[in-house]
Amino acid sequence: MNQPLWLQVTIERSPEPDDWSPWIEVLERWNCQSTLETADPPALVGYISWATSPDRQRELEGELRARGADSVRFEEIVETDWSVEWKKHFRPQRVGERWVICPSWEVVQPEPEDLVIVLDPGQAFGTGDHPTTRLCLEELERCDLVHRSVWDVGCGSGILSIAARMRGAVPVLGTDVDPTAVEVARANAERNGVEVEFRVGEGVERESRDGGWDVVVSNIISATLTRLAPNVFSVLKPGGVWITSGIYEGNVDDVRASAVHAGFEALRQETESQWAMLSFRKPSNS
Repeated sequence: MNQPLWLQVTIERSPEPDDWSPWIEVLERWNCQSTLETADPPALVGYISWATSPDRQRELEGELRARGADSVRFEEIVETDWSVEWKKHFRPQRVGERWVICPSWEVVQPEPEDLVIVLDPGQAFGTGDHPTTRLCLEELERCDLVHRSVWDVGCGSGILSIAARMRGAVPVLGTDVDPTAVEVARANAERNGVEVEFRVGEGVERESRDGGWDVVVSNIISATLTRLAPNVFSVLKPGGVWITSGIYEGNVDDVRASAVHAGFEALRQETESQWAMLSFRKPSNS
């Protein structure tokens, strides 16, 4: 049986940019699942979950070069190679005040107050390395989640669902359109000894629950956030919170406007490396 192919896109620029966000934004529009930055040589590497035609590759290369890329290389790789590539670059890291994100093949010595998430991302997005994941983790750290219901829309590796459960949330549901991501997330939850339900899901309205959700977290692309805003509003409890990220700074106004139009109150904005996290509250009288 042929193994699924991924398109690895390697972008180089000299001098090395302080921020790769302009190129990440292009890759996100092309449904890039994950990106990583390498140090030797300095490069941005993205993974797209399909192998495409030479004409489409040239189109993508043109967009990346228009942003100033000096070199763009494409390579078709199988899933097993993709996992090996991640292991070269994924190292233990601190996020926020208490989170420690540790690859399953590494060992850390945590401080007494640390919350350690042991993670193997496999072919799923979410290692804590990307600013959008870090911003969501930091916002979850600020929230009182004890005995609160949390739904993670676009769960990827399951990192945010697992984090919510570690902070006392119950029940916790993670959904993703990618069956592989759901399998990875389930394995990661088991690895961390937490009870989280993960399932394949596409529509917000299908995951409504009696009484609604206390918190919905969505680390997905801006276009999807703007489309989902009315449905997320409908499934949240009055006073419930929507944590959003995956937002390039240039799209902040559009995401905020769609949420406010749906009925939300804006709570907080945090940014890192031209990526943003926006949180919203459903009014208590809604």
